[in-house]
Amino acid sequence: MKRTGKLNEENPELKQFGDLVSQNSFQLMTPRGLAPSTKLALWSGGIAVSEYVRTKGYETLESTVYGKLLDEMTTPVYKIWLGDNKWGPQGKLWNIISAQYVKVTASIRDTMHVFMRTHDLDSVFYREELTNWQKARARRPTSPTA
Repeated sequence: MKRTGKLNEENPELKQFGDLVSQNSFQLMTPRGLAPSTKLALWSGGIAVSEYVRTKGYETLESTVYGKLLDEMTTPVYKIWLGDNKWGPQGKLWNIISAQYVKVTASIRDTMHVFMRTHDLDSVFYREELTNWQKARARRPTSPTA
């Protein structure tokens, strides 16, 4: 689903940021301490899901250099929002680094665990991450291993 409106207009600075992350994706988007036994995960449904996933030993986007940085900037504890208390401009930043995280992890792993609070078809997971995983793994959405 393509979103429209002023908030979703092209932004040259965000495009440059995306290009920068893409050029350095393995250094910036690989979880620190990655080992063959490291379990990778995506999550959807609120910060409590993220916290739960990490307590179970999974590495998430927040385990990467940019993920950790952005996580600390947008945590409700610090209230350093880049717009307001809704997912405004910082949501776009998360989408950019999430896309790179999915591409990098798909290139080094065959499995990605997904944790969801609810199945929200409008979530970033369905709109962006699942699609990026399928593209990176060269799978069709109807493939049983997509």
